[in-house]
This record gives sequence, structure tokens and C-alpha cells, in this order.
Amino acid sequence: MEEKFIEMIKNFLKISFYSFITFCVVNFLSLIISTITNKINGTFPNFEIGFPFTFYYQFLMDENDLHHGFKKGLIGNVLFSFIIVFLYFQLKTRNFKLTTNNKQHK
Repeated sequence: MEEKFIEMIKNFLKISFYSFITFCVVNFLSLIISTITNKINGTFPNFEIGFPFTFYYQFLMDENDLHHGFKKGLIGNVLFSFIIVFLYFQLKTRNFKLTTNNKQHK
């Protein structure tokens, strides 16, 4: 019983670590895409961070009046990353079990 609990904690920590990395990479890429898009459009200091939900924005109001702030999408993005990574590991484990069973029966 104790071994299963320890294994469950290890899996949770592994999924949490990979979801944090996924969250950082995806949101960094959203920042890069937003910056490039706004640079091309000529509205440069304006950008948004967050995928699928925007959680940070910055825009230039006047010549020297830069506004920025947070929205409520941060928790949604963290949950989105966690769910995607969790589903990936579930499918990977299930696929491994299926391929292992098929190899044993052949």
C-alpha cells in the first residue's frame, strides 16, 4: 500500500514538473508570436501573453503612457497545461501496456 502511495506521489510530481515546463514554453511562444505580430503591424510595445487564455497584456496609450495588467486567465492556462500533460502520460502508459500485451501474445 505504501509503495503505491509513493508511486502516485512520484507521478504527480513528474506530471506537475512537465506541466510547468509546458506552461512556460507555450506562454513564451505566445509572447514571441504576439511581439512579432505587433512588430509587423506597427503596434510594437503592445502584446499579450497566454495560450489559450490571455493572462497578461501591455499596450501603449500615448507616446509615453504604457499600460499593463493581469487578467484571470492564468489559472486556466495552468490547468490547461496540467490536463494536457496528464492526458499525454495516461495515453503513453495505456499505449505501452497495449503494445506490451500484443508483443507477449505473439
